[in-house]
Amino acid sequence: MQKIIVLLNLVLSLTFYAINVNSQNVTLPGVIGSNMVIQQNLLTNLWGWGPANQVVSISASWGQSTTATADSNGKWKAKLQTPKAVPGENQTKYSLTFVGKNNTITLTNILIGDVYLCSGQSNMGFGMQPGLPWTQGVLNYESEIAAANYPNIRLNSVWADPSYTVTETNWTSWIECNPKSVAGFSAVAYYFAKELYTNPNINIPIGVIVAAVGGSSCQSWMRREALAADPVLKTTVLDPFDLNPNLAYATASTVLYNSYIAPLIPFSLKGFLWYQGEANSTPDCYSSIYTQLNSTLIKDWRELWGQGNLPFYYVQLPAYNGFTPEFRDQQTNLMTISNTGMVVALDLADADKTNVHPRDKKNLGRRMASWAKAKLYGQNVSYSGPIYKSMKVEGNRIRVTFQPSTIGRNLASRDGQPLNNFQIAGSNNFYYTANAVLDGTDVLVSSPNVDNPTNVAFAYSNIPTPNLMNNDSLTACPFRTDRWNNAIVIDSLIQSTHINSCVGELSTFGYLPVAGSWSWTGPTNFTANTREITIQNNAVTQSDIYEATYTSVSGVVSKQSFFLSVNAKPAISPFVQIAGGIWSQLADNTAIEGQPIKFSPLPRVTTGWSWSGPNGFTSTLRDPSIPVVSQSNGGIYTVTYTNSARCSDSFSFNITVNATALTELQSDGLNEVQIYPNPSFGSLFIKNAFNAHISISDITGHVILTTNSETHASDLAVNIKKFPAGLYFITLRNQNNSITKKFILQ
Repeated sequence: MQKIIVLLNLVLSLTFYAINVNSQNVTLPGVIGSNMVIQQNLLTNLWGWGPANQVVSISASWGQSTTATADSNGKWKAKLQTPKAVPGENQTKYSLTFVGKNNTITLTNILIGDVYLCSGQSNMGFGMQPGLPWTQGVLNYESEIAAANYPNIRLNSVWADPSYTVTETNWTSWIECNPKSVAGFSAVAYYFAKELYTNPNINIPIGVIVAAVGGSSCQSWMRREALAADPVLKTTVLDPFDLNPNLAYATASTVLYNSYIAPLIPFSLKGFLWYQGEANSTPDCYSSIYTQLNSTLIKDWRELWGQGNLPFYYVQLPAYNGFTPEFRDQQTNLMTISNTGMVVALDLADADKTNVHPRDKKNLGRRMASWAKAKLYGQNVSYSGPIYKSMKVEGNRIRVTFQPSTIGRNLASRDGQPLNNFQIAGSNNFYYTANAVLDGTDVLVSSPNVDNPTNVAFAYSNIPTPNLMNNDSLTACPFRTDRWNNAIVIDSLIQSTHINSCVGELSTFGYLPVAGSWSWTGPTNFTANTREITIQNNAVTQSDIYEATYTSVSGVVSKQSFFLSVNAKPAISPFVQIAGGIWSQLADNTAIEGQPIKFSPLPRVTTGWSWSGPNGFTSTLRDPSIPVVSQSNGGIYTVTYTNSARCSDSFSFNITVNATALTELQSDGLNEVQIYPNPSFGSLFIKNAFNAHISISDITGHVILTTNSETHASDLAVNIKKFPAGLYFITLRNQNNSITKKFILQ
């Protein structure tokens, strides 16, 4: 019965998107919807369908707008600048409106943050709660689900049928993360998002899109053109499929790319998460060419999304009897591709090593998030366990060194016992169980059975239980020195994105890691040999490509280029309207107390404004106002506008507030009258007004309140609760004279 309930929950949480691409109405793909997280700080991709050759107007509540024209087939595409994400719990909920000839679509509850596409097999789709018979839920799933109340994390599950041909749409929708919505959602994706969102140094909205299918092969997620372009993959993988086409995605090619991935392109992303390989881990399922398969997928997805070398973080298969060390080598080799990161999961298998769906997805998600923290968010955190670098024979032992950036604070034994799972071989390449001891940041390996060692292996079996880790509890990566790919270098460049700057500003930027040497080239013969460089941005024409060349501590040379965009500062023009008169752009404006003042600057965008002025005046509105001014509102006002490129302009102007002309006759005791307006109590307190008639009038002279008889108390309160904001005159008269005073309600 539990199985049925879980499946129903998954289905009911989705929205069915059946798009008629020939509709006379504007329609959108399912991935573009209310409740989504939209990728921050770039020209995000938007698309949809509508009447052929018709214009679609698109406007966002963060102040950006654009238009698109549908082609002859009714498809339109557009780009819209998004703002930079702002950390914090209280996020602005944005809207996005699409206006066509015959209809309007408004999407609401949109957040600005980072979006990740999470794909692969059942271990990526593995839900938080128990579901299908082979998924038992995460460890402590009841309490983990109950605590999963993070409305600024947004979840998206993709559902589709396998397809021989590329489809335009699939079933998908966005939903806020809460105990109900997360129960059947990918545990890896949730824990990854939670780890980033709850980090106080990140704390921005995170969106995770999960497109995962149990038992699916790598080639089923690949585009036909990518397989066909590689001679080996075409002959070995694609041609056999074409001779015997089928929708069995454990062996079929392209069928999940066509229905799951293609409809998501080119929804703007921060990166990819990948947990797959089980279906390809045997020789009849292309285990021997898995590196070639998966690397082709990585490169092709990056090309299709068109956002450069998007990060690709993936899981190496855990300890399980069906997973060979040779296949883990195939996965490790993917780290030769720039901006990839591998999570070693040997120690995260269930205790008996017989479950192909390990339950400890929490630590797995955390480890994937550590790659993102270090490489994308600039945090000084350990993100990888020790990874082999080199070996040196020292008599009857071998010294093994590890790549410096993976050692963390130091090497350690997880259980405090002698290091295990090491083997050593001589010239016959027969491997014996070895003794291994820590020597600083190295490991010394030896065996009484091997006098002249030549190679070392570590955790090189189907179900190893290694205890070598760094002090951040990240397990060392398995290796065999005679099979190690020396092109794997972890201490390489962090990939950069398009960089925005403003005319007149200094831009300082650089890369990690600190170790290694750097050289730079850029426009107008720019060169530098430091890790960080500073550039004075004098003109928009300085926008150009800069390239950094990095030589790692292991001697590997890497290059990375990025585009520095120098943006013009916005020019703002503030206008002031006093007492409903004409709009003025004067640097010095004059008002009379009691009058209203309105502000309305150019450009006409609704966000990015900041106001300050006397008497504590502040606002983030484009067109704030002061309904009734007093003399305390006089002084210098400053308005600042910051555009989407984070360039700003400020303008200051003066407002003088003159007092209202008033002649006061004071005699026969009335000169001692004191008036205290107190709007919070809804009263006007009058002291020393014995034997006086009282009347109150507004700025036009209209009498609002009067007493028809003399007061019989020296102090009294007049009810002003229903008085609107404004300037008022109070007149007190006795038998001989009168006195008039003024007061302002704001």
